[in-house]
Amino acid sequence: MGFTQEHPSKDDSNESKEFMEWFTNHPVSKKISKPVNFISHGNYKYLISIDGFGAAWTRVPYILCTGSVLLLRADCHEFFYKLMQPNETHIEINSGLTNLEERYKYLEENPEIAQRIGDQGRRFAIDYLNPDALDFYLKTVIYQLNEAYEPPESAWGKIKLTWAKMCLFLGV
Repeated sequence: MGFTQEHPSKDDSNESKEFMEWFTNHPVSKKISKPVNFISHGNYKYLISIDGFGAAWTRVPYILCTGSVLLLRADCHEFFYKLMQPNETHIEINSGLTNLEERYKYLEENPEIAQRIGDQGRRFAIDYLNPDALDFYLKTVIYQLNEAYEPPESAWGKIKLTWAKMCLFLGV
């Protein structure tokens, strides 16, 4: 796992603190040599994203694109999280990171599964997080909001609605 404590984050969340405490005492932490830049993170087999004080959610699409296995702990969800499948596109980590070591060992003992999850996560990012897919999603949201909108029952509201329907009908 590619973690470092030389440059701790400014994240004050309990899970981040619990993770650093767990990691500091774990043998894998002794294998760290030096910090790596953000781009180089993609060279690691496993990358973790933990909610906290900051923008951890911005990392999820990047991690998926790398083909590394995403180890995800999230309470806040982006619009595409509902499309992701645990153990297919990523590995979910429990609150308090209680299953992190178990998940890590499982992936290390099953490299073909880890490879498949990384590959499927990358495929997910390519298929659902590209500019055309994001554009389609936003258009769909705007359309659904428009369909759900009900103007107030006033004379002015009825006039505007009639005018809008007429414009649509005439293609204006």
